[in-house]
Amino acid sequence: MKLTLDQFIRELPQWYRIWAQANANYFPLEKRLSEKAQAKGYLDIVDLADITRVLGNPYSIRSRMQRNNTQDSVIEKTKNAIISLDSPIDALKSICSIKFWGLTYGDLSPENSNTLN
Repeated sequence: MKLTLDQFIRELPQWYRIWAQANANYFPLEKRLSEKAQAKGYLDIVDLADITRVLGNPYSIRSRMQRNNTQDSVIEKTKNAIISLDSPIDALKSICSIKFWGLTYGDLSPENSNTLN
């Protein structure tokens, strides 16, 4: 289905409502993690695991991420991302450096993946 930009803009709210109904558990998690990020300035490895419990765990990303990162490294990288939010590229680089997290929580680049090395 090809949509013009105007058609896409008109249809987006409908698709968002469908997604929101199918992912109702996302909103309490987003609120909790946002509040924690604001209060503490970081997220930890358990928080990232909670994201996979709500949004899915493709390719067992949760266990791979937990096995290949330490609590301290996840805190450091999420802290760096949070303080870099005014520079989205730097924030994204920090998050992508969490092994097996990256973009859509699976950085499978060769430098971060035991399975591809």
